[in-house]
Amino acid sequence: MAKTLKVGDNGRGHNSGGMIDGEALKRYVDRVVNLMEDRKALNEDIKQVYEESKDAGFVTKLLRQLVKEAMMEPEVLEDHLAQMDALRHALGRFGDTPLGEAAVKEAAKPKRSRRDRAQEAIDKAEAHLSGDESSANEGLTPGAVPAPYEDIQEGY
Repeated sequence: MAKTLKVGDNGRGHNSGGMIDGEALKRYVDRVVNLMEDRKALNEDIKQVYEESKDAGFVTKLLRQLVKEAMMEPEVLEDHLAQMDALRHALGRFGDTPLGEAAVKEAAKPKRSRRDRAQEAIDKAEAHLSGDESSANEGLTPGAVPAPYEDIQEGY
């Protein structure tokens, strides 16, 4: 933290005599630079471990939580887990309700990217334009009827 100047310092800090130990300053700067380089290397190593775990099929978000818990003091961890259990209990057994089951089912579905959805829309449009109504109507809700195209005015 920076030193607060006092009235009477005439705007000068600790080294008010004008003498700065350049060698000591350089040593401090070098030490901090070295530590920051070490930290950068460690962060890269940690990132690589998470990437390896992801490739092995582990969910990195959960792994990060486990690492965080492993670094906690035993008493702090026990308190943390007890508080989380109390909160889960207060929420009730949401997973046993129809809405909870639907949420779990939806979460288990593979996620589609924007590119996948865009390609699907292009494929449907091409199928429609080519007159292949069977593939153009894919994905409609059962019993749904496509909108009549005769009502659409020309020029759009």
